[in-house]
Amino acid sequence: MNTIKRILQKQIALSLIITLIALVSCRKDLTDTINITEFKWMLKSINIDNEILKPENKDYLRDDAYNLIFESDTNFIFNTSVNIAGGTFNITEKGKISIFLYEEFTEVGTNDNEEKKLNENLILIFSTVTNYKVLGNTLSFKGENSEVKLKKQ
Repeated sequence: MNTIKRILQKQIALSLIITLIALVSCRKDLTDTINITEFKWMLKSINIDNEILKPENKDYLRDDAYNLIFESDTNFIFNTSVNIAGGTFNITEKGKISIFLYEEFTEVGTNDNEEKKLNENLILIFSTVTNYKVLGNTLSFKGENSEVKLKKQ
């Protein structure tokens, strides 16, 4: 009887430990509790039609390349690797966003084809996002067949 009791206690303890580990390792959905405009965000990746584009960790022409900064309640800056870019936004409710007039204000080019592809897709895709979600330190914007992921700085 004592043997069965000890086995059951060990199984319960093991189950509790596994449950706690699972809970701690899950990234918490902070969409309803965090104001995304209060933070600076760095581009991690763009997913368009299941093709993932990522900035390479290198020195870009712009020191603030691929940083999303909300400057006010309606304006943001989200530079490419070579150009100043920005636009306006409207958050209608937590998790819902509209992006307007996101464009580059300067016209500098790059010879790096991968960098050029990332820049072009950033401008194209970020203009079409409609939803966002915050999981841990990751901010994800989603549109039709696309996703832009950023990390909190």
